[in-house]
Amino acid sequence: MNKSIISVVIPVYNVPNVYLNRCLKSLIKQTFKDIEIIIVDDGSTDDSGVICDNFMRRDTRMMVYHIKNGGLSNARNFGVSKAKGKWISFVDGDDYLEDDAFARIMNHKIPSQCEMIFFGISRNENSKIFPVKICDKFGVGTLLRQEDLLPLRVEYLKFNASLASVYGKLFLKEFILSNSLEHNVELRQGSEGIEFNFRVLEKARNIMFLNEHVYHYVHNPNSISTCSTKFNDECVLFGFSLIKNQIIKDENCEVLLNQFYNRMIYVIVTTAISGIFHPLNKYSFKDRKNALKNYLNQQLIKETIKTDNIQNIDWKRKVVYVLIKHRSNFLLLVLAKLRYWRKNR
Repeated sequence: MNKSIISVVIPVYNVPNVYLNRCLKSLIKQTFKDIEIIIVDDGSTDDSGVICDNFMRRDTRMMVYHIKNGGLSNARNFGVSKAKGKWISFVDGDDYLEDDAFARIMNHKIPSQCEMIFFGISRNENSKIFPVKICDKFGVGTLLRQEDLLPLRVEYLKFNASLASVYGKLFLKEFILSNSLEHNVELRQGSEGIEFNFRVLEKARNIMFLNEHVYHYVHNPNSISTCSTKFNDECVLFGFSLIKNQIIKDENCEVLLNQFYNRMIYVIVTTAISGIFHPLNKYSFKDRKNALKNYLNQQLIKETIKTDNIQNIDWKRKVVYVLIKHRSNFLLLVLAKLRYWRKNR
């Protein structure tokens, strides 16, 4: 294959057929043809690997690699190692792109020194599509200015900024390789993305925002990421601990650390409602109480609660946060069930 402009890396592990088929079809149908599609089957135990092989026979731009299960980060790193394109784009196997996604992106004039491109995401949930507002305060369609790098790093730590995912972006391959920017294979449950991107942002100097909502993030209520385990909760804390370690070495430590602890409040609330007390978890009520108690005794969690930085947090999460601090376990269980019912009715 000749060197393609965009290498699309898709990690796949036991993705439901309906999602995986839609994802791969959306890539084959891209109106921008100069792409290569790298699928990394991360040891799937269902039909995912077979589906990927069938698609590969339909399009010579598609390559499938079957590897031993090593997690999302390892699969992404493997895909990057096989990439031949100038740009790398990460796509999750249960998401999909608009047919003209890459055409719309590459239609923009991209300066040669650009290292990273942000583009828009839409969230698909219960047959509804919600465009996620792109962070346009830094100037859409122009290279980010030097003085905006710190504000962008602060913005990255904000829960509602929707910037920290690895999808919805193009990364210059040369920039990624020259800075040894790999995903941390010890991380998972979402923390691998924000930790990777925080390191990327520390190195990047030329970034562009494009107001093109062409990536569809699909909410899958049965995904393993919707229901945490003790191991995954520990991975999330480890990921944010790594981010904190980066921050305390930074000359702008105070500004970044303030926003970091604010973001950690969201992590605590999410872990309780979408994790420990999630209705799909099979813990007994006693196990849930103990899990929350142990979680609150973690050093980083105790530091966060001590700061009590709830600035700009919505009232619903504030209520949950207060219940967590007072260990109102029964009310947390009720709220978790109510949230699950409302999101999946």
